[in-house]
Amino acid sequence: MEIKIKEWIDGYKLYIGGAGAILVGVGHFMYDWYLGEFQSIEQYLTWIILGWTIIGGKSALNKIIKVSK
Repeated sequence: MEIKIKEWIDGYKLYIGGAGAILVGVGHFMYDWYLGEFQSIEQYLTWIILGWTIIGGKSALNKIIKVSK
């Protein structure tokens, strides 16, 4: 079974984007923690919530499409 990278990425773009947004939020928090320069928690949570929203939206969209078929 051959899996083409481009087709795989096209099928999972929103999941990859959502996971990336979560990693940006967590990574930014860890870097600021290392430097000892904390900023407002809202800034970190914005990235994490954005990632969860993207992933959840893609999952919900897939369920709606399956039900409508």
